[in-house]
Amino acid sequence: MNIIPTRIIRITTILATTAAVAFAAIGGSAASAQSVATTTAPNVRSCFYYASDGTAVSNAPVVLYEAAPGATSWTKVRSGTTSSNGCTTFVGVHRGYRYHAMLHKVIGNSNVGMAVLDGSTNVGTTGSTGTLTVSGWVYIRCIPGLYGSIC
Repeated sequence: MNIIPTRIIRITTILATTAAVAFAAIGGSAASAQSVATTTAPNVRSCFYYASDGTAVSNAPVVLYEAAPGATSWTKVRSGTTSSNGCTTFVGVHRGYRYHAMLHKVIGNSNVGMAVLDGSTNVGTTGSTGTLTVSGWVYIRCIPGLYGSIC
């Protein structure tokens, strides 16, 4: 008769321990989800438009540069391509850093001539969350080729 109460006590202890571990795991993951929501890194959106008419520059390579607070030099950190609206979004950048983007694209060759697209955005500083938008104008330089010019 003493065996049954001992087994019941052991089973009760095992169940109580399992419930405590499960409760801690649920509470821990809820806390983790909450901390992730409050620590989401900001984004940088860079947009480029032709200086001649203001239309969006699509399908052009973009390079993102950053500078830490108090820094005097810029570091190339990411690259991307503009979409049809002329913008590129870089997700998960540093808080409180300064950012700007540059665009450079060469169209054509030495035979038909080249059109060189160059542009740079303004400088902006990211906040703790959200999206920083920087934008700039793109200028076209025409270089004649051996047999003509595409501009």
